[in-house]
Amino acid sequence: MMKRAGFSWFSYQILYLILLSGGLLYHSSVEARLPSAKRECATCHIMWLNEFKRKDVTTLIPYDPKPVEKSGKQDIVSTERICFSCHDGYVMDSRFLWKNRKHTHPVGVIPSTNVKMSLVDGKEVFPLNEDGKIYCGTCHSAHGVDWNQTEAPIFLRVLNINSSMCMICHDNKKRGPASGNHPVNKKLPHIPKVLLERGSKFSKKKEVICQSCHRVHGSKVKKLLVRDNHESRLCTSCHTDKSSIRGTKHDMGIMAPDTKNIRGKTVAESGPCSACHIPHDANTPRLWARYFQMDVDTVSSYCLGCHTRDGPAHKKTLGTYTHPVGIPISRLGITATIKKWVSKYIAPKKFANIIPLPLFDEFGARSKKGGNVTCLTCHNPHKWSHKKVSGKLPDPRTLEGDGSNSFLRIAHDGRNRLCTNCHRKNASVELSKHNLSISAPKEKNVYAQTTAKNGACSACHLPHNGEAEYMWAKETGRTREGVEKMCKTCHNKAGSAKNKLPGEHMHPLHVNLDLLPNKVKPGLPTFLWDGTRNKKLGELDCATCHNPHQWQPGKPSSLAGASADVEGQANNSFLRLNAAGDAQLCIHCHQDKRTILKTDHDMRVTAPKARNKKGQTIAQSGVCGQCHNVHTPIIPQRLWARTPGPGEDVMESMCRSCHQPGNLAENKIPPKKTHPKRMVPANRGRMFGGRANNILPPVFDANGKHVQAGLITCPTCHNPHQWNPAKAVQGTGRNREGDAMTSFLRHKNTDYFLCSDCHGEDSLFRYKYFHWKESRVRHHLYKP
Repeated sequence: MMKRAGFSWFSYQILYLILLSGGLLYHSSVEARLPSAKRECATCHIMWLNEFKRKDVTTLIPYDPKPVEKSGKQDIVSTERICFSCHDGYVMDSRFLWKNRKHTHPVGVIPSTNVKMSLVDGKEVFPLNEDGKIYCGTCHSAHGVDWNQTEAPIFLRVLNINSSMCMICHDNKKRGPASGNHPVNKKLPHIPKVLLERGSKFSKKKEVICQSCHRVHGSKVKKLLVRDNHESRLCTSCHTDKSSIRGTKHDMGIMAPDTKNIRGKTVAESGPCSACHIPHDANTPRLWARYFQMDVDTVSSYCLGCHTRDGPAHKKTLGTYTHPVGIPISRLGITATIKKWVSKYIAPKKFANIIPLPLFDEFGARSKKGGNVTCLTCHNPHKWSHKKVSGKLPDPRTLEGDGSNSFLRIAHDGRNRLCTNCHRKNASVELSKHNLSISAPKEKNVYAQTTAKNGACSACHLPHNGEAEYMWAKETGRTREGVEKMCKTCHNKAGSAKNKLPGEHMHPLHVNLDLLPNKVKPGLPTFLWDGTRNKKLGELDCATCHNPHQWQPGKPSSLAGASADVEGQANNSFLRLNAAGDAQLCIHCHQDKRTILKTDHDMRVTAPKARNKKGQTIAQSGVCGQCHNVHTPIIPQRLWARTPGPGEDVMESMCRSCHQPGNLAENKIPPKKTHPKRMVPANRGRMFGGRANNILPPVFDANGKHVQAGLITCPTCHNPHQWNPAKAVQGTGRNREGDAMTSFLRHKNTDYFLCSDCHGEDSLFRYKYFHWKESRVRHHLYKP
């Protein structure tokens, strides 16, 4: 009780004051901690807090309704530091994006003229700050976020699906190779793991997009690349088949380290690929990084940007005579698609199947069907050798290429596969004595190459820097002999074909076929003075009759000519048409002589065992070859192939090669042989000179030449190639007895006839019975 009584009033006062003060303090603290109405916005917009508007509160930082940084960026809520205040791991760890802070999308800069700032309803899609510069808020916004979409990152002003956001501003980079930019939205067969590990992004369809190569935030290298492109490592991450260019002659960092591309960059600065390609703003197409060579097809113009006298590859130029480019593959009889080539020419079985090679259209794009041959058809500029090379390559500065490498897609070696892959029609040259590995294995071309090293074609042709037309591989001299000069590089007294030389007199060359009496039908080629083919202006040349690539006409698989010792005949010898039998080759041009076939002058009918001066049978020489030898005649007149007989002039002596005792036509020797030689008639119409008005019988000089005034001799009255003057037809194939209406007489009547000039009305009798005794005794040809 004493203690209870001892609880004084003072004690109650103290307790009341404590309670009172406590209640006041509680009321004050509760009022200070009332939540702000804009507390979520204040996470970034701290100046939006209501406390900054209270006069009874002193804030820790001064109130600034629109803080601005000196950098010229928008207000302080859109700075990198504000973003980082959450992305430092507290809300989300994005510190790797800011690491080093050197390679991120530029902010605080005015967009270049290449950047397109889009408008929607008159408002900027990507706003700039008040200084017209890019800031974080240009691309990002925390407002209006659709939390339900999952296709693209949030907090962006537009959905960024497959880098679509990039292409809104960078409109000039989205049009692909046509505008000189790397393709986008193009599917890859395989997405490189090395790029995914470095933050590359691809579309759901595995297509390349802007973010496949670029990282807006977090790049460790320049140009916001996902990986360092030193030695073009970024390029070869996808283009793995092109990485083999490093260390080769096309690695400009080694071969021409000072050469610069159109951006003024060396390989040391931009990598080996940059010598020829740049991903943006390139010379179209192929993302080309160099200047083009004009006046050639598009693809070849790339190569000639370096392979010129003034280019970095000035030691490897092509020369005047080089393989043609920009030519359709169809000219070689090939129907081509990307995966399959089919030739209309059936090559011998020994040859490999055709390998489809790249072909291109006129714009330089790869052709899906058909297409033109270009440099890249034969060459793969990124691969030195078609074979897999192990170990370190030799120093390309001292390495000299050959047919087994030199960026060739198919080896140009002794097997000759590169040439015959396209030139199927000419492949059979390997099966003939024109394959010098058979007939002259030690023979070398102008580059001292043998066929054992570079194949049969290399003996005569070089793909680059030839000596003449057809990329000729031997020294020809500067003559105007057309194809003949090429043949003579072997067919000369010191050449590899010295035992196959034409005689001093041979079939005329370099003459126009229009000089022949009948129009020559198409089928055999004619050539200009430089050796090029020309149907209208061309002249007869060696290759008109001969196909140097095929031993036997019509039989490309024949092995009959695959020997150095084989002796040619009229049915082979590289002839384009068969000269044996009915002499198809000869008659193709000399159509007015076709009527000799199956007549008495066709030795198959009257003398099947006959042989010409060379000892050739009719089967070996053909019908024409019994009397005419194209390359080595006995006498030059008419390329005569038989031993001339007796006669008062050359023409008579040729006829009497057979028409004399002991020879083939000994039973057809006229009792009265010749017209008196003192009679020399003259008539301009007798001059041989073309198809028109050549109706009068020819007269000749002593050497057998057609002249306007000359001697009457055997072919004046006889046409040895036509049995019946009234019918220009072939014979019956039987040995017939002639009469005054046949017997190879030249004319059927005496209209405009030579004899009538002197003999008047009596001329027909004298013409028909010239060799008879009656015409000489009863009716004298001249006064005794």
